[in-house]
Amino acid sequence: MKITDIRQQKHNKKRYSVFIDGNFAFGLDEVDILYYKLLDADEISYEKFNYIKENVVFSKARDTALKYINFKQRTKKEIVNKLREKDFTEDIIEKVIKLFEKYGYIDDYAYAGGYLRDKFNLKGFGKERIKHELKQRGVSDNIIEDVINENDLNETKKAAELVERKYGVWDYDIKEKRRIEGFLLRKGYSYDIIKETFDLLENI
Repeated sequence: MKITDIRQQKHNKKRYSVFIDGNFAFGLDEVDILYYKLLDADEISYEKFNYIKENVVFSKARDTALKYINFKQRTKKEIVNKLREKDFTEDIIEKVIKLFEKYGYIDDYAYAGGYLRDKFNLKGFGKERIKHELKQRGVSDNIIEDVINENDLNETKKAAELVERKYGVWDYDIKEKRRIEGFLLRKGYSYDIIKETFDLLENI
């Protein structure tokens, strides 16, 4: 095995991409490049290569992911994307994901439930918007449907509260009703829910 290039990374001048036999092998901090005496055109043993990858690189990936989830709960896809962004290889990423799943640091089901309740109760988002945003974060359709079915969301009541808070009591002409309809659609409410909401408000 031969080191064919050691290239300074564009987005982090203190990290270097190491290429072995013409292929990207891993990224390392400058201090690790010096510590392990890695030089362009030098041979590297399988033992040294495996040690660096399984210990130094994996530890860096694990710590990067831990720091990322310390701010708030993340989905599996978000963690994978963050590690890819940091130029970790797919095998290292898979190893980190398996470790995090084992110890419960990744739980898309719990994430989806918390996200749904937060966005519905605090932001007033409807099911359609919540579904869309969870899909964007990589949560599977099955998990999304299960979580929505397990939470009793009274969308009509929530939509009516939003309308009254933003537009006041019911006394709307056609033009204003269209504006309200657009507002509720952006919030993620279906046409059926919007119709139910208008019916409810008209009878209050």
